[in-house]
Amino acid sequence: MFLISPDSKRPYYQVVYFVDGKRTKISTKTADRKEAEKFLASFVPPPPKGNKEQPVKKVSIKLSIFFNEYKTYIKYSL
Repeated sequence: MFLISPDSKRPYYQVVYFVDGKRTKISTKTADRKEAEKFLASFVPPPPKGNKEQPVKKVSIKLSIFFNEYKTYIKYSL
């Protein structure tokens, strides 16, 4: 849920949203309500910091090693 509210310390409107139960604010950098609503319409919150995906490590294998393992596997399955 996103809300637009004026900031008590600054003349700009703020977008208020929640991340993991914690209230987070981001400035719209405008004092005009209509411009702030345009900002809200195009606003996409950044992803949470703790949910970074780890890169998948690619394992390379030589064709000759694969071929020998495959021959062993086929020999026992026939």
